[in-house]
Order: sequence, then structure tokens, then C-alpha cells
Amino acid sequence: MDFLDEMLSHSPKEKFLQMLQNASPSAVESVMEKLLKEHIALRELLEQKCGENLGQNNVNLGQSGENSGEFVGADEINADLSVLDKQIALFSVENADLVEERLNDYFIGLTAEILGVEG
Repeated sequence: MDFLDEMLSHSPKEKFLQMLQNASPSAVESVMEKLLKEHIALRELLEQKCGENLGQNNVNLGQSGENSGEFVGADEINADLSVLDKQIALFSVENADLVEERLNDYFIGLTAEILGVEG
């Protein structure tokens, strides 16, 4: 099996996990810290831009009706979650294909970034 066949025979997630087993711990630490900082910054930015009124922005959680936006049952989203977490969960459910596609993009990007730090 040549290199291209090997690369295409596994999902981006599988290749990422394989790479992590052999990657430099300092490279993984650097890239993961950067990713987590970005995640935190994006959550904070979203909270600041939208405020705690997120539940009223186009989606009414746990409600159905003609003008209430998308319906998600209370059993699908944990009542203990913050409004932001509920919105993120709702978006993830409604856009599962997009999220999965972007997840694969992230696995590919993180693999390249970690390998780039090592080199």
C-alpha cells in the first residue's frame, strides 16, 4: 500500500489519533493550548455579543409553534445547561452534518499544525 492509499484508508479522526501517539508532547501541548484559548475566546465573544438573551434570539427552547423557531424537547437538552450551552447544543443537533464536516477539517488542520510544530 503506498502513502496515498494509506492516508485515504483512514478517517481524519483515525489519522489524528495515530499521529497523537507518536507526536512530540510539547507540540501537542502547544497546539492544544492554542485551540483551547481560541475556544474560550469565541465563547466569551459570543456571550458578550449576544448576552444572556440568547434564548430569545430566533430559537425558543422547549417550545413549538408557528413562529417559535426550531423545537427541541426538554429531554434533549439538559435543563442544567446555561442558555449559551443550550444554544450550542441546539445548533449542533440542527447542523449535525456541518459540524461533522468541520470536525474532520479540524482533525486535518490539527494534525498538520502539530506536525508543523515538530518539524
